[in-house]
Amino acid sequence: MNKSKTVVKQAGILALAGIVVRIIGVLYRSPLTRMIGDLGNGY
Repeated sequence: MNKSKTVVKQAGILALAGIVVRIIGVLYRSPLTRMIGDLGNGY
């Protein structure tokens, strides 16, 4: 592989990882909000 293809591949992996992290964050935030309630989120 030449250098430009490697950079594009790495950028794609990084973008995909960012999307996965955001999805995990959304799935984690919803039950956490229910457990600690509005008062806990205020801090």
